[in-house]
Amino acid sequence: MILFTEDHRKTAGFCIRFVLIAFLLLLDGQGQLVYATKSSASIKAGEQKKAEKGLKDNKKFLYYINASVSNTGSAEDKELYTLAVKHDIVARFYYLRFSFSESFAQIRTAQEILIRLYRSNINAEVDRATLYLNRIAPEAVYSRDPRARLYLRLAYRNAKHAGIYKNMADHYKLTLYSMRLYKYVEAMKKAKEAKRYAVSAMLQIEMEDKHLMEREYHSYDDIVKLIEKNSRDDIKEESQAFHADSYYRFTGESLYQKVWDDPSLETFDPFKEYLDLTD
Repeated sequence: MILFTEDHRKTAGFCIRFVLIAFLLLLDGQGQLVYATKSSASIKAGEQKKAEKGLKDNKKFLYYINASVSNTGSAEDKELYTLAVKHDIVARFYYLRFSFSESFAQIRTAQEILIRLYRSNINAEVDRATLYLNRIAPEAVYSRDPRARLYLRLAYRNAKHAGIYKNMADHYKLTLYSMRLYKYVEAMKKAKEAKRYAVSAMLQIEMEDKHLMEREYHSYDDIVKLIEKNSRDDIKEESQAFHADSYYRFTGESLYQKVWDDPSLETFDPFKEYLDLTD
């Protein structure tokens, strides 16, 4: 038989009161446990963080392919890019009304479209750079100009690396949207650098002053003038286009800016669904 002393009874009473007080403190005004509210708040915060990062990522993904699609993209490419931008815009509307899960769904849809665009446009960029290089390579080799050969080698190397990075992204897990797109961005950068070095190789071959490129810094506009003065007529226009594209400039208009200026969302189904939620 266990005998409880007065001290034991006081201790037990204190423990019971402590548990009751703690339980009451966990209840909100509606009698719901506070930990459930905190859990919901944590989930909401997690959704917000995912949506916020997705929007930041998409801004980069849309930027690095904008020049390619705007300058040389097919009609289908431009249609897909416009669609991706519209989904991104709707995602931002959802984010501003704190509908983070709906915002993230639109972000993912835009990224699925961008993956398709990057895969096709990287291949096209590498092909165009390689064709251009193949046209000027014999002159660079026979010129015995070490700097022309260096630019040529760097151009071919970057074109090769663009294909390698694209192949790596193609074999990432399909659901790793952001990781794949970041690797596609690296591939696109390498393709642009290949075009930039290709133009430098051409200039090094054609210019009378063979030390001009290494002796002086040349701005974007300086290179435009050098191409105009030194490039052969049969590749002058292509060289100017390569130069603009390699600096993410536009030979015409920016498709991204065009969509933002006039998104025509009134006929876009995801935006109609957004409006239904706000009614």
